[in-house]
Amino acid sequence: MDPKLLSLAQSYARSVYDEEIMLVSALASLPAPSHHEGKRARFIVDWFHANGAPEAYIDEQKNVIVPIATRNEDGTPRDLAVFAAHTDVVFPDRDSFHPEVSGTRIEAPGIGDDTACLAGLMLAARYLIQHPEITSHMDTGLLVVANSCEEGLGNLDGTKQVFNALGHRIHEYISFDRYMPQCCSVAVGSRRFKISCHARGGHSWADYGTPNALERICALVERLYALPLPEDPRTTMNVGKIEGGTTVNSIAEDASLLFEFRSTSEEVLDSLEKQLRQEVDKLQAPECTFSISIIGNRPGNGEVPEEPEAELTQACVDALTKIAGVRPDLSPASTDANIPLSMGIPATSVGTIIGGGAHTREEWIDATSLPKGLAVTLSLMLRHARRFRDDIGKAQRPEVEERIRKLHGHADALKDDPELARRLQDLREKAEAVRSDPVARAEIEAHIEAIRKRAEEARLSHHKDQGQATAASAQADEPAKVR
Repeated sequence: MDPKLLSLAQSYARSVYDEEIMLVSALASLPAPSHHEGKRARFIVDWFHANGAPEAYIDEQKNVIVPIATRNEDGTPRDLAVFAAHTDVVFPDRDSFHPEVSGTRIEAPGIGDDTACLAGLMLAARYLIQHPEITSHMDTGLLVVANSCEEGLGNLDGTKQVFNALGHRIHEYISFDRYMPQCCSVAVGSRRFKISCHARGGHSWADYGTPNALERICALVERLYALPLPEDPRTTMNVGKIEGGTTVNSIAEDASLLFEFRSTSEEVLDSLEKQLRQEVDKLQAPECTFSISIIGNRPGNGEVPEEPEAELTQACVDALTKIAGVRPDLSPASTDANIPLSMGIPATSVGTIIGGGAHTREEWIDATSLPKGLAVTLSLMLRHARRFRDDIGKAQRPEVEERIRKLHGHADALKDDPELARRLQDLREKAEAVRSDPVARAEIEAHIEAIRKRAEEARLSHHKDQGQATAASAQADEPAKVR
């Protein structure tokens, strides 16, 4: 990771700390259940419009899309790197939340998953929007996405919409989601089902012996939990909800359950879904019928090219390590990155906040971790600014070299000062890498000014000594006066 761009990201993140806290709090107060993220989406798009991105828009899935440098100078479309964070929270509330602040701790439903990460992405995007001298030199177009429907039965519909519309141009994807040190590039896929059972029912005494929908559903659960699961790849199953029946003295007519399989292997998920359907078929009877509906399908990994994926993952690992000082957790997870990974597109999901209590109403974040998370986010976006550094450095090199040549005009004064000579050599080397971002420019200018002053002092001292020596010599050579 380029140290100058890294320093730039950290400096910016520190400078907007107070604003980031306010933005997190504003977002956290807005309810955003999956499929109902409209209030947050409108707030976000208005915020981007007010901060220099009039082209930001809300798509039909309630995603906020912010294109940055997505076309070449001739108007042709560029390939895209996507940077995303989700807007929805796991709770169904439609009324406003009220974040609670205690010291450096902020509590609110969904504040870490994923509100704080979203605020960091918004501020990182604003920096690039307001610095066209950087974005005009990017090696790719950027697409900033505040996406809907990541949680639960949102079924990743927001991210699916992005790839349905623009997947042919996307070559890289990073989602900022949940807590540091998460750094996930292996997708946990899932298949989710609602299985319903209908029976004739009746009176618990008079009609005893007729099929009971609740009992049959329970029998199915027993059969499903008897299915063998592979240990590698890790695979799980879960019954999350059972409901049905009416009264204690009624044979249940209707019952249903919610069930899921999870695995990193699409092949395993296909096999388990087939077995589930077979077990359901075994329980079908004239007086007791079953139906299956798929309520969620999160795909696992596809055939992702190894080298680009490894490079992207390493960049995320480096950012978390160097900026946040944490050891990345590379465990598989289920995130928006599932969609590109299933399509063979390099993708990673990175946590950018310190906190806890995910999916509880007491979820919290440590506000002091916000600048680190924002710096991680911006530094990963600035990876694509390497051409900016190269091009600007070449453009500015003559100016810097000219200043160095002027300093060499004091060679006589400097030749006996090894330290100053070493610093000049350092400056000559830095001229190769000088850039126009504030951090790099300030550093180079400081070097030049320090050496200029030192050289001037040395030159004046040298001339003073020369003048004294010349005066002494002239006095010595003066002919003796006739006395």
